[in-house]
Amino acid sequence: MKEQYKLIKVYPGSPELGFILEQKSGSVDANKYPEFWEKVVEKDYEILTILNNNNDIFPYLTNKSCIEYLAKSGFKIHSVKRLSDGEIFTIGDKVEFNIHAYKHAIGIISGFVIYNNTSISFVDNQLGYNSILKIIGNKIKQPLFTTEDGVDIFDLHKDEYYFIRKDYLRLNLKKSTDYNDGFVYEPEIEVYFKSKEKAEEYILMNKPMLSLIEVANNSNITVGGMKSLIKLVKSKL
Repeated sequence: MKEQYKLIKVYPGSPELGFILEQKSGSVDANKYPEFWEKVVEKDYEILTILNNNNDIFPYLTNKSCIEYLAKSGFKIHSVKRLSDGEIFTIGDKVEFNIHAYKHAIGIISGFVIYNNTSISFVDNQLGYNSILKIIGNKIKQPLFTTEDGVDIFDLHKDEYYFIRKDYLRLNLKKSTDYNDGFVYEPEIEVYFKSKEKAEEYILMNKPMLSLIEVANNSNITVGGMKSLIKLVKSKL
């Protein structure tokens, strides 16, 4: 295995400043003269986004040097790329990783910390600091929401499901081909189902369709019960 060293100070007969020397591991020529040579250690990460003082992502910030400078100046790192495989990790991601005490631990990333400018660790509030190199495979995806009939939805632009506006009680299908249509998840005004049958059942149970006379003629409701029903209907008018 070969190692690389960069010339950081010139000496008589030396190459130009910044010259990269490559030698076999264990050959200590460059190690003998640390005042002239510095071992080149490749970083295992790239910082992608950082947060400002309001915990918002800095907009339009793409210069890598600027991003790393701000991160080292104390701004919070929001997402990083693992260079060995290109996997991206972001604050809030749920990940599986190996640590000494647990062969397969599950944690949620709450932050990132840089070590020696060459490696980066993620922070888990329960299990502390661990290198992103210890994360096993891909991160564990978290659903955006769960439908009323218990199905997890991961992507608003790819997963198919039905949604019903609570005020209109009208059935709509969100198809997987509906890209960039401006649709957003709004549980305050809509209800969501994976099954069409369950969605239609919701409409049936919630849509006002019978008059009070029809209710009276098709039930054994008492006079007192009818008065209570009339009072309820009036309160909704």
